[in-house]
Amino acid sequence: MIETFIRGDDRSLNFVDRIEGLLRQSFRNDPIYEELVDDLARYSPGGGKSLVDEDGLARQLKYVLDLFLRER
Repeated sequence: MIETFIRGDDRSLNFVDRIEGLLRQSFRNDPIYEELVDDLARYSPGGGKSLVDEDGLARQLKYVLDLFLRER
């Protein structure tokens, strides 16, 4: 699912909401994922003041995904 956003296949708010819900359920008490969930909540296509844009969120998601895969 996260790879879909990183590749740019779906970067809609609805899709990001689904990712956010999944991460909230799966990694509720992990500080790295809690920070990512905050960024997901501030996501807006095109960005803006105090918002996270597509490229910024894709970088964050890639970083966290790589970290997660290394831990496994």
